[in-house]
Amino acid sequence: MNRPFIILLACLFVLSSATLHAQAPCPAAPLANGAPSTSPDGRYSVYFECYSPDKTAYAVYATDFETGTTIELGATAPDLATESIFAARWLTDTQIALRTETGGGTYNWRSVYIADAAQPGSLREVARDYVARPRYGDDPARYEWTVEDGITEAITVYRYDVNAGETTTLYEGPCLLRDEQNNALSCHMATPNSNDSYTDAAPTRLILNVGDSAREIKTIEVRALPSGALLYRVDALGMGYAEWLSADTAAVFNLAFDFESGGFGGLFIRFDDDNGIIEDEPFVLPNGEALTQVPSWLEEDA
Repeated sequence: MNRPFIILLACLFVLSSATLHAQAPCPAAPLANGAPSTSPDGRYSVYFECYSPDKTAYAVYATDFETGTTIELGATAPDLATESIFAARWLTDTQIALRTETGGGTYNWRSVYIADAAQPGSLREVARDYVARPRYGDDPARYEWTVEDGITEAITVYRYDVNAGETTTLYEGPCLLRDEQNNALSCHMATPNSNDSYTDAAPTRLILNVGDSAREIKTIEVRALPSGALLYRVDALGMGYAEWLSADTAAVFNLAFDFESGGFGGLFIRFDDDNGIIEDEPFVLPNGEALTQVPSWLEEDA
């Protein structure tokens, strides 16, 4: 057997061994990093450095099964002490969204990173929220999240357009203080939810679900975009929230306990073109069941 052939075999063995070793599942650990994730077409696998108590940033790699090559996509942000990282979803056959957290409790940073599995160095942080994770919405593909600042007593809601790769500001306004510590993290979290999936262009209204697990009630607001004008506000029970059913209709959950059904009463509300509430209907959702009801004005579309 000639020497060049032996050298070639050795190189292939080393590359194969390194790839298989790197993609092996990480051992169990506090907030262990996620397992490798394979692209929808089966060509790429994305994986991460395993958890280590002395690490604050983690490298992300991708293996191309078609070519047998492995590249480094990048590393998590050095200013956050990342403790876990995992694949959230594949956005395309090459584009992947990853989530990270800085701890396992209620109060820690949640980030979203996006990378192209075929492009070295393509990993970038696109969203970062405290307590609540950035919310993903499709059609159009986007992330929405809030940055709270207890010093200025204000919140800012951002939107990242996955297809355009651009970040815009949806709303700026006052925050609800969680305490009187006068620090950047002393606002109650506000989870945003725009009606973007139901509009032809930019979103026209925004739901803010305000309050974290330490608060016994949740405050639900609906605001006009881009003005930020308050259209609706109510305090719900501790698990209360609202979501969009169409561009002009929201369902508000857990406003009161319903003793007859053992569930919770809510309200459908509808806004007109001038952002006034023109219709509302109550509904009851038995505990643990998914919402299948729709208001009368949406029944034809159901």
